[in-house]
Amino acid sequence: MYSHVVMFRFGEPEDAEQAANALRAMEGRIPQLRYLEVGTDPDTSERAADLVLLTRFDSREAYEVYRDHPQHREVLVVLKDMVTWSAKVDYSD
Repeated sequence: MYSHVVMFRFGEPEDAEQAANALRAMEGRIPQLRYLEVGTDPDTSERAADLVLLTRFDSREAYEVYRDHPQHREVLVVLKDMVTWSAKVDYSD
């Protein structure tokens, strides 16, 4: 199993919900995407991220197909102007 985790911060509070909806819309549309979880955090402390994306794939190669999939690319366009900070972790387990 290959996991891809991304945390985001946004300039406006409502951007987190719009981003969450866009990310959730990928579910069922990208065959390689085996698991998708999106969560928003109401905590506004400096350490907190506004949103987290957890995704799982059968392999790194499956992740790479997802990464380049048109549905995923559309979401990146939506997020581009809203995200002020992001960090990711990819790992095999």
